[in-house]
Amino acid sequence: MRNKRLKQRIKNILKENEDLTTGEIMFVLNNTPSITGHTRTSKRLKANSRHDNPTTTQLSMLLRGLAYKNGFCNETKQTKWKLKEENENVMDRKIPAQ
Repeated sequence: MRNKRLKQRIKNILKENEDLTTGEIMFVLNNTPSITGHTRTSKRLKANSRHDNPTTTQLSMLLRGLAYKNGFCNETKQTKWKLKEENENVMDRKIPAQ
């Protein structure tokens, strides 16, 4: 359930912004409330009201199913991600030149 909510949050972030690096997605995830609207406090530690932010490796694993790599940012040394279309065929997309 945690990954399902996290995937929905990532989809919403990538719908609003086209090309984001992994670090930018992490920054937005850390600074926005969860879908349910609850924030993590010491009083509220129930599993259904808490949202945990993923590590960089966990985020990359989640992004592979939701988005595709759209380039590389040499300044930050991070991958740029773009949201996959709903009915997109993987063989039809062009790989950007680096």
